[in-house]
Amino acid sequence: MTDTRFELPEALVIQNIAEWKARFSEQLANGPLPPLEGSQLRDIDTAGLQLLLALVIEADKQGSAVRWASVSAELNEYAQSLGVTEHLKLAPA
Repeated sequence: MTDTRFELPEALVIQNIAEWKARFSEQLANGPLPPLEGSQLRDIDTAGLQLLLALVIEADKQGSAVRWASVSAELNEYAQSLGVTEHLKLAPA
């Protein structure tokens, strides 16, 4: 069995939200989410953070836990500054 990961882009911002919403929706429709690879994510805005939060909520509704293979410093810092690290499941258990 291969270690599949769902790679996030370098930027998750308002300009590409529709594209990534469609990708997340398609992935959720095909079964549980593989671990998210967020090490390349350098640019994120509130729209991108909201999309990730919506992904976590929808995955939880479907009984699929969001897991992170890795997280960029930028995502971690931005989530901390807005107080959503636990909601994004970034905080250590």
